[in-house]
Amino acid sequence: MSDPLSSVCIEFVVEYEESHWEPGRWKELQKVAGNQATAELFLYGDLNYQFRVYAVNAVGPGPPSEPTERLKTPPAAPDRNPENIKIHGHLPHEMDITWDPLLPTEYNGPGLEYKVSYRKLEVEDQWQEHLVMRPSFIVRNTSTFAPYEIKIQTRNSLGWGPQPKPITGYSGEDVPTTAPHNVAVEVINTTALRVSWSPVLPSTVRGHLGGYNVYWERLKSFLSPDEVLEERDSKSFSGNRTHAIVLGLEPFSEYRLTVSVFNKKGKGPKSDPVTFHTPEGVPGKVPILIASNIQDDSVLLEWGIPSVTNGILTGFLLQYHHLNETSLEVIDSFELNITSPDATQQQFWGLVRGSLFRFDLSACTRAGCGPPQAQEYRTEVVAKTVKLVRIDENRDETKHRAIMEENMFVSAKSLRLGLMLLGQPELQWNDMNQSVFMF
Repeated sequence: MSDPLSSVCIEFVVEYEESHWEPGRWKELQKVAGNQATAELFLYGDLNYQFRVYAVNAVGPGPPSEPTERLKTPPAAPDRNPENIKIHGHLPHEMDITWDPLLPTEYNGPGLEYKVSYRKLEVEDQWQEHLVMRPSFIVRNTSTFAPYEIKIQTRNSLGWGPQPKPITGYSGEDVPTTAPHNVAVEVINTTALRVSWSPVLPSTVRGHLGGYNVYWERLKSFLSPDEVLEERDSKSFSGNRTHAIVLGLEPFSEYRLTVSVFNKKGKGPKSDPVTFHTPEGVPGKVPILIASNIQDDSVLLEWGIPSVTNGILTGFLLQYHHLNETSLEVIDSFELNITSPDATQQQFWGLVRGSLFRFDLSACTRAGCGPPQAQEYRTEVVAKTVKLVRIDENRDETKHRAIMEENMFVSAKSLRLGLMLLGQPELQWNDMNQSVFMF
C-alpha cells in the first residue's frame, strides 16, 4: 500500500527548448509551487520556444509532459548589459577593459554590439565612446595610473539596452619615480634593528602601492676590518607603512641600508644609504672541554676557542659544581674568571676526593658570556703501595712504618690485608705529605 504523502506534489518545474541556438537541449526555466497550475514566464526575444512541465513529490521527479507547440517571440532591444567588468593596466599608457558577454539566447534580436564609454575621473566631462562586437577593448594613450569612469551598454538592431552605471578603474601602472626619505635606523640588539622612513607621495607611486623593500649590506666585521665582505640581503614589507623590523644581522659589524617603494610594475629608486654598526654579542659555545691528569683533588682542564666570537674575547668564566651522586643536586659551587682571552687550559685544585662534579666553561666578550660547555667527571681515590720500613728509634723498641707512595695503585682489599699482617697501625702524616702507618 503506497504512502498517501508520497503522492502529494511539492512543485512543478517548467523547462524550455529553443531551436535557433541550442536545438534539442532542454533547460530549466522556472519552478512553480505544487498548489499552482499556471506560471508567468520571462522570455527573451527573437527565439522559437517550446515548453514542457514535470511534477516533483517526496520520492522525486516524475516524467515530463508532452512539449507545447512552438512559440516565436518577437525581437526586442536587449534586456540587460554585460556583467563582471574588469579593468587591467598591463602597460603604463594603456587600459584593458573586459567583460562577460551576453549569451546568444539573451541577444533579443540580430546585430548585438557593445558600446564602451570612458572618461578620466573628475577631469573630463565628455565621454569617449566606441562600438565593439568582442567582449574587450583597449584604451590607448592614457595617463599613467589615472582613474577613469567606464560603462558598457548593449544594443542590437532593435535598440539600446538599459542605461548602465559607471564603474571606476585605473590605467596602466609604471615603476615608482621617487625614493623614501628621512630613513633612520635604531639598533635594537646585536642582530636586529628598527628602520623608519617618510612615505612617498601617492602620485609618485604610479600604481597600487605594494609596499616597501629594505636592503642591507654588511660592509665589514670589526674582528677582521681589512677583509672585504659582499654580504647583501633584502626583505619586502607589504602595505602602506613607515617602519619595519629587520632580523638576522651579524654582531660587531658595519652595515649600509637603503629603502625603496614598489608596486605591481616594479621597484622605485633606493633611498640615500644609512650606515650603522651592530654591537658586540656574546660568543658561541666553547667547542670542546676535556679533563686530563685527573688527581684525587685536582684536574687539568683544556678547551678550544669558539669559532664564532661575535666580538673581542675578554676571557672565560669557569664554574665548578660539586654534585650529589644520587640526586645530582648541587652541593657546592664557585667560579673562576680567567682573564686571558688566549687561555686554553687551567689547573683546577681543591676537588673533593671520590666525588662527582661538573665544570661549566663559557667564553666572554664585553657583551657578556656565551652558553656554557659542560662536562661531568668523577674523582677517584688514588691508592698507594704499602712500603714497609723498619725504623730503630731505640735499641729496645722496634716499630714498623708503612709509607704510601704517590701514583702507585693497589686495591683497597690488598691494602687492608697488608696492614692486618702488621697489626693495628697508627695513621700519621710526615712532612713529605706521605701517608705513614706506625706500628
